[in-house]
Amino acid sequence: MSLPPHEPTVSVVIPTHNRHARVERAVMSALAQTYPVHEVVVVDDASIDETPNVLARIAQNYPALRVVRHHIAEGGSASRNAGIRAATGDVIAFLDDDDEWLADKVRRQVELLESLDCGAVTCWSELDYGYTKRTFIVPEAESPEALLERNVFGSASLCMVRASIARDILFDERLPSAQDWDFWLRVSDRTRVRVVPAILVRYHAHRDPKITSDASRRYLGVRSVYLKYRHRRSDPARRRGLGMLAYLRSMRPGPRWARLRLLARAVSLTGRGCAPLVMSSLPRILVPQSCLEVLLNWYVQMRYRLAGLARSR
Repeated sequence: MSLPPHEPTVSVVIPTHNRHARVERAVMSALAQTYPVHEVVVVDDASIDETPNVLARIAQNYPALRVVRHHIAEGGSASRNAGIRAATGDVIAFLDDDDEWLADKVRRQVELLESLDCGAVTCWSELDYGYTKRTFIVPEAESPEALLERNVFGSASLCMVRASIARDILFDERLPSAQDWDFWLRVSDRTRVRVVPAILVRYHAHRDPKITSDASRRYLGVRSVYLKYRHRRSDPARRRGLGMLAYLRSMRPGPRWARLRLLARAVSLTGRGCAPLVMSSLPRILVPQSCLEVLLNWYVQMRYRLAGLARSR
């Protein structure tokens, strides 16, 4: 009689910093998977809020939860790397503290990882703004050139990778942002990345401090990744990359005339498809920040009211 096939053990790595109101939802979504996880390693990056108490309370009821605590904040990449080093599972799945997994996320990704010749898998995700939702779709067949231009594989919360690969690669702690994009690029150099064509991760939009809301850090991170891999881009892709960098620079604080020049450069370099860049950047350049905040709050409130009316019908 043949033995049953080996079922890989899964370690979940969650970095967190001062997110006590959100991290519990992330942790519980990992513990509630239909494919039981081996462990959930939460790396508390020197939180000074209620995060340690929240994690301690959960650990009393769930022995699979392990907490690694930094006494000095080291950043998201260093926290993920600490989780990778502490993990003991056959595969590692990452989860950001402001995301949550749907119940079948681990099972469906493990099944794909074990059935095909690949070392990493990703999936689709849903962006929940409260008043509306958007789907991030990862194409099942994507060229290497596309990944060089943008992060088509999504955030770290979508990633499941064999532990041996994660330990060899790790996250680049020098990058101020775009660490997940750089990680995917180096993973794809080592192994094939496959896609579960289904929404398995949900991101809840919020206005708490985060890297993507820091225009300077976002620009510096994308610039670092561009310079790191520009020798592998085609000439048209390099132009589009420079256009994206000009757009990101236009989002940084500075004189209005200089930001408009950067936006014009972004349009000229990007060519077709530049309309989203203009629509997202131009109001931030022309409208004072205080007025923009008022308009944004009004827009969000109106969308919530309209969504509520639609649900009540």
